[in-house]
Amino acid sequence: MPYLSTTGSDALKAEISRNNGRQKKSKAKSSISVFRDFIDYCVQMDASKVFTKECFDAWLSSRVTVPKQPEESFRRALTAHLRGSDGRSPFSEEEEAAVLKLIRNKNVFAGMFKNSNGKGNGIGNIGFRGLGYHEKLRNGHNNGNQNET
Repeated sequence: MPYLSTTGSDALKAEISRNNGRQKKSKAKSSISVFRDFIDYCVQMDASKVFTKECFDAWLSSRVTVPKQPEESFRRALTAHLRGSDGRSPFSEEEEAAVLKLIRNKNVFAGMFKNSNGKGNGIGNIGFRGLGYHEKLRNGHNNGNQNET
């Protein structure tokens, strides 16, 4: 079979068809790197910018495909990095403490996610109640093995 060369729009169409109709970005930025871009590493670590519309928009634009529920997906990605779950890289101990300090507050996402009538959509109303990755390690929750440090 002879080699067929595709160029220009033919190459793009071929790539899209290989990806089930979705056009992929060349290199998507990971969630944790977007979150870290919004953490201020001055004398006292400040993670308040993680809970801004700018961070959400940066995170959303870094996604290969737009999630069906972007606000919930943002919250889930952030909490998964806090817990180190779902195969996510955890924040450093200092980053985790700064983010946990804020995410445990009630209505932390209220200013970010508002529905059409100006009210919050319910995400984060009660605050994050789980343990962070490093908190679990300090409390002896090493996947059931308490002898590890």
